[in-house]
This record gives sequence, structure tokens and C-alpha cells, in this order.
Amino acid sequence: MAKKQSKQKFDDHLFVALSIIIGLAITSALESWTLIIKNLATIEISYFHSVWSLWAFFYAIQFWWGLWKYQDIRWDFGKFLLFLSMSVSIFLLNDLIYPDFVSGARLSLRDYFFEIRPWFFAVFSFLLLLTIVRSIRIANRDRRDKINIAYYFSLLLSVVAALSDSLVLHNVGIAMGLGLFLFIAGRAALRISLADEAV
Repeated sequence: MAKKQSKQKFDDHLFVALSIIIGLAITSALESWTLIIKNLATIEISYFHSVWSLWAFFYAIQFWWGLWKYQDIRWDFGKFLLFLSMSVSIFLLNDLIYPDFVSGARLSLRDYFFEIRPWFFAVFSFLLLLTIVRSIRIANRDRRDKINIAYYFSLLLSVVAALSDSLVLHNVGIAMGLGLFLFIAGRAALRISLADEAV
């Protein structure tokens, strides 16, 4: 009994550490949105920036929520390092997507997005690679599972987005990214609905 309680405290400690990093990512996004709203007169809004900043925010929330299904796995340092790397990557995405705001200075979020685009998509590619490792090694999904194929495709698109500043390519990427988001969200909603019916 004492060993089980000790493991539970250890697992709680891991989840708290990961949750703090994700909490910082969410805080960074919320603070930046507040600054954008306060400085709308001097900031040029861009849908490229808006879509990817919202995506990074919701990815942070989805990752945090999804952490709880891993509480029963047998934790080791490698698994913790994997989840820690994913958490840090999510924080970087949510912090990198926003510029340092200077009150009263004119700012184009479109120009800023394309300036940081290689770094943003490099971090996103790394995060997708880690997600694939988690999916295969920890969630035990087959390499040819539909969700993994979607991750492979997303990884390819992310690498191309990091290397290209083509507006056409980025518009296609946004459309495909939204499609992937709807696919994953729809699949998750279906699982929740089926689980509720089973109860």
C-alpha cells in the first residue's frame, strides 16, 4: 500500500511539473492577446498569425487534457523526458508566435509571422516528431494507424512550411491544418460520445 501511495505521489509530481510548463504557455498566449487588444490601433492583424496562434493555444489545452490518460503508464526517465520535451515545445510555440510589444510602435503581425516562420515550424516539426514517438511507443498505435498517417503528413507539411515563404503554400497549409484539426477533434468527440453511451 505504501509503495502504491509513493508511486502516486511521484506521478503527481511529474504531472504538476508538466502542467506548470503548459500553464506558462497558456499564460503567455493570454497575455499576448491582451496586449494585441490594447494596441489594436497600432497593430496590423494577420490571419496567418491569428490561425497559428489560436492553433498553438488549443494544442496546449488539448495536450494538457490528454496528459491524464497517461497517468497509469509505467513512468521512467525516458518517458518523462519525452513529455517534458513536448511541453517545452508547446511553450516555445505559444511564446514564439507573439512579438515583443512596444506600446505605440507600429507592428505587422503578418511580417512578424513570416520573420519567425522558420523557427516556429522547426519547433512544430520537432513537436510532431515527438508526438509520433509517443503515439507509437507509449500509446502503442500501429505505424499505419490513421492518426499516425495524419501526423506524418503534418510533419512533412511543417518541414516544407519552415523552408518556404510562399503565400500559396501557407494558405494551403492553413486549410489542411484546419482540416487535420477538425479530423482529430471529430475523432476525439466520437470517442467521448461512444464512451458516454457505454456508461
